[in-house]
Amino acid sequence: MNPIWPPGTNYDSFFYVVFDLDGTLADDSHRLHFIEGPTRNDDAWVNYYRACVNDKPIDSLCRLFRHLANPLVDRPAVVEIWTGRSEIVRNETNAWLKANRLHTLRLMMRPDGIYESNEELKAEWLQAAPRKPDLVIDDNLKVVEWWRSQGVFALAAGTASF
Repeated sequence: MNPIWPPGTNYDSFFYVVFDLDGTLADDSHRLHFIEGPTRNDDAWVNYYRACVNDKPIDSLCRLFRHLANPLVDRPAVVEIWTGRSEIVRNETNAWLKANRLHTLRLMMRPDGIYESNEELKAEWLQAAPRKPDLVIDDNLKVVEWWRSQGVFALAAGTASF
């Protein structure tokens, strides 16, 4: 996997922030029942992803996102979203982001049919990134620990660990 990074973007001159989406910016608690328990199969994940249209924004983190990405400040940060959410709901996700005024330079999403862990997925994206982010905010404690093992300052926005 080799994501396309915008030509001409000088990531070295900006504060570079990566947010997770589910459980970090979007409250996915109403759909966790689809993937809890031992019967997490493909249908369960598809149902979980499709229910994203009913997510409520996590206000404090959405406000932080908007502040960091605000183009009216002297030096806005480069703010991206790297999510384990599947590409099958990209249109729904873009609509949700727009409705919640979360404008991002890049929305990285899990390719359909890829079931590797979030750590493995994000490791591939990190390898292709122009540089390491200065800050990552994620709700998954395992992912936060993985980021820290890569030398990236990561904040835990929740207590998920799947």
